[in-house]
Amino acid sequence: MTSNQEQRLASIKMSTLFYGRRILIVINVVYLRHQPIWIQIAFNIWLNLADALLKIHWSPYEDKLGGFMEKLNDFLVLILSYFSFLFTDLTPTPEDKYFIGWVYNGVVGIMIVANVGVMVHTVILNAVNKIKKTIFRCKEKRIK
Repeated sequence: MTSNQEQRLASIKMSTLFYGRRILIVINVVYLRHQPIWIQIAFNIWLNLADALLKIHWSPYEDKLGGFMEKLNDFLVLILSYFSFLFTDLTPTPEDKYFIGWVYNGVVGIMIVANVGVMVHTVILNAVNKIKKTIFRCKEKRIK
């Protein structure tokens, strides 16, 4: 939920971006399927870059931690999209592809650990706040 008019407008823009990006992905998959693979990969990278830059520019997030994680995820997805070139025939030896795959898995692992860490942090913080509110209400009732 957003708190001010500027963030609401940015949220509307983000929704439009979301659906527009999906349409462009369909165009990439359906209409460019007979083109060389590097054209499709480059198109996908440009879509990821535009998405990340617009989210950084608009920043429609109420929660700073959530906004940071959203931007971090977009940045890591942008990095991972560059790996697509390395899994094609541009990398000649299978050993190099395996090594690149381990690096790719490491970046995905970092992304998963960071997101789970934020979720655990948020759950613990919400639980502590709820317990504090409950204790405060109980003390307030005793005083009356």
